[in-house]
Amino acid sequence: MKPLLITLGLSELQAETYLFLIENGSEAPPKIAAKLHMTRSNAYKVLDSLEGLGLVSKSELNKKFVYRASEPTALSTLVAEKRNQALVMEHNAQTAIRELNKLLKTTDNSSRVDLKTGEKAMLSAYEVQASSGQPIHFIKTRADIPFMGFESMDKIRRLVSDTKTQRFGITPDAVEAPINPIIDKQSNLHRTWMPSEAYASPVEWTVSGSQLLIQVFDAKGRVIEINDRLVADSFKQLWGLIDSGLKSSSDYNKMPRIARREI
Repeated sequence: MKPLLITLGLSELQAETYLFLIENGSEAPPKIAAKLHMTRSNAYKVLDSLEGLGLVSKSELNKKFVYRASEPTALSTLVAEKRNQALVMEHNAQTAIRELNKLLKTTDNSSRVDLKTGEKAMLSAYEVQASSGQPIHFIKTRADIPFMGFESMDKIRRLVSDTKTQRFGITPDAVEAPINPIIDKQSNLHRTWMPSEAYASPVEWTVSGSQLLIQVFDAKGRVIEINDRLVADSFKQLWGLIDSGLKSSSDYNKMPRIARREI
C-alpha cells in the first residue's frame, strides 16, 4: 500500500505515518516518532502536512495533541493537483516547440544546421558538447537510456564530470531517475524535476553556447545540430520559463516521488 500512496503524491514518511494511524487509531506525536524511527520535530512536521492535505485530524486529549487518520477521499485532491500540473507542463512544452519551430524557419546565413543518423552520431554529438566546457541546459526524455543504453549515457555523465561542465537539467521523476544526490554532484548537475507524464516525447533538447542539439530517439535515431546564437539563446530563455513554472508549483517541494535509482 505504501508504494501506491507514494505514486499518488505522498512522501515516504507521509505514507508510513498515515498507514500507521489507520492501523493504530489516535496517537500522540511522540509515540508515532518512536514507532516510525524519526525525530519528534519531524513527526510534528509530517503530521501537520497530512492535516493540511485533509488526511489526518488533530484533537486535544488530556492537554496533549493526538492525531487520527481521516477518510482517504482527500487523496483525490492530490490526483487533481498532479493532473493540473501535467496540463501546465504540456502547455509549456507545446509553447516551447512552437517558438523553436518559428526560429528554425528564420535562421540567417550565419546559421548551420546538420542532420546525422545513428547511435554513433548521437553519442559523438553528446561527447563534443560535453567536452566544450560551456554550461549545458537540457530537457531530458525517458527514451534516451532505452535507446542508447545505460553504459553510453553513463560515459557521457563521467565525461561531464571530468571536464567540470556545469549542467542544468529538467528531468522526469521516473523510477530510473537517481535519488542519490552524490550522482548529481559528481556530474555537476543542477536538477529540476518534472512529473514523469508531463513530457512523453522521445526527443531531448540540449543547448550549450551557440549550439542546440535535438536528439530524436526514433527507430534509427537522429541528431539535429543547430549552430545559431539566436536559436540557442531563445531555447535557454524558454528553458528558464519552464524551470520557473515547475519550481513555482505548490507540489514541487514534494518531488521526487517516484525516482528510485541509488547508484
